[in-house]
Amino acid sequence: MERANLIDARPTVSDMLPWKIQNQHKTTAVMERFRTISKQKNGLDTTAEEERLLDNWLRGLADNDVIVNYHPDAPPNDASSKGGFYYVPRAPEDTWIVRLPSD
Repeated sequence: MERANLIDARPTVSDMLPWKIQNQHKTTAVMERFRTISKQKNGLDTTAEEERLLDNWLRGLADNDVIVNYHPDAPPNDASSKGGFYYVPRAPEDTWIVRLPSD
């Protein structure tokens, strides 16, 4: 039915993120948090642990006034021990927790 456009497709993590994520960065804690957000948006169950980790992460982003950015060559850092993801200060034009590419 989805193919016939009779029902809406469920948004995926890829739909939420404006970057092409390299395979080595798909197993990071940041991606796990985005997977939890995707589950919530799709009305799927999440575990208490997933909720706790997401709440703590979102609180940390807000407390530090930062959002998530991504570059495949970013080295390991506070956001990701595997690199790729990193935190940047929130700017007035930021509307969510990810930095949109400037194109």
